[in-house]
Amino acid sequence: MNEEDKAFQSRMLLFEFAALEAGDDVDPNLYDQWMMVRELMSALTIDFTTLHILGKIDREAIQDCAAFLQKAVARKRDRNANMWAILLYFMLVINMMSQCGSEEQEEVFEWMIKSVTRATYELVKA
Repeated sequence: MNEEDKAFQSRMLLFEFAALEAGDDVDPNLYDQWMMVRELMSALTIDFTTLHILGKIDREAIQDCAAFLQKAVARKRDRNANMWAILLYFMLVINMMSQCGSEEQEEVFEWMIKSVTRATYELVKA
């Protein structure tokens, strides 16, 4: 990864995970479960492409998500926040399709704000 290429980094999502520790709480079948989930997710790809309104993605809803995230991170016209807005839009739509309640939707917003803030300000430090 080129750390000097800010344009590339502004389009990249980075998820950091805590290292797994060997012990009784680690499921030995975790890798097998992950492989099954991967196969199921690839089968859902066609469903994700149908999340359109009249053949197009909901541009206004994504703009609302972008405005929300830009205010949350106190930046205007930030490409990083705009890309996260698309992710926020699809996460909210998928939660709605799954009939999640308002508590789960709030968790999506909370996770999104933390992730965008961390990503935005870590890029500034770099």
